[in-house]
Amino acid sequence: MDTVKKLIIQGIVGLLTIFAITFGRLRDMPDNFQRLHGLPFIWGTHQLNTIAGPVDIWYINLTNLSLDIFLWLLFLIIAPILYDKFTIVSCPRCIE
Repeated sequence: MDTVKKLIIQGIVGLLTIFAITFGRLRDMPDNFQRLHGLPFIWGTHQLNTIAGPVDIWYINLTNLSLDIFLWLLFLIIAPILYDKFTIVSCPRCIE
């Protein structure tokens, strides 16, 4: 049962990783619309519109993308270990 819980935790963190890396939030300024990708590090900027009109330009920062992937994969590995360390069993019969 403990292995199943670890796999569930890794699955949840894996889905969170996919969401965090692909998440795009809109940043709009008076003459500029951009969609920023990546949490916590912004690795991609999709330029949507400028004062001159619509554009379709991507700016990719590979260093931030690498750091973002490394951080989330590290969290994916550490999450089950933290689960084991901080699991509290309240009844003596449950330990067996």
